[in-house]
Amino acid sequence: MMNTDGSTPMKITKMKKIFLVLLTVLAFPALADDPFARDFKDHVVHYNVFPSSVLDPAVARQYQLKRATNIHTLNLAVHRKTDKGTEPVDALLKGTVTNFFQQQQELVFQRVKEGDAVYFLAQFRVKDENPLTFDFYIRPEGHSQTYELQFRRPLQ
Repeated sequence: MMNTDGSTPMKITKMKKIFLVLLTVLAFPALADDPFARDFKDHVVHYNVFPSSVLDPAVARQYQLKRATNIHTLNLAVHRKTDKGTEPVDALLKGTVTNFFQQQQELVFQRVKEGDAVYFLAQFRVKDENPLTFDFYIRPEGHSQTYELQFRRPLQ
């Protein structure tokens, strides 16, 4: 299909849209009031939690993610600070999510690499146990120190 001016229309898939949103969020790690980033000495960790039901079915299939109202997805990315800003790095991750009743689920992370971007996805089941507490141990590639990250998040 061609536009009236003879050019080919640019198709932006939902996957590309999700990637562009992620890239936009990760492009501004220096924002001090960013509620979805934690600044460590040499690294910045970006994270977000969202209902898996918002995933495009094709994206869910591509990454073997489940889509359901009782499953949420955690997205986490680690960036190394450089003189020019930040750059994505690989990392070893261990994490849990704990509900109000202190029931704990271990998170199993899936590494995703798209171009220069590296991020990690994990899914977990939820009921109405708000808020949830997330605990992580993060060791960036080539770094001997392990960072600890904890955040609490009510889910909608």
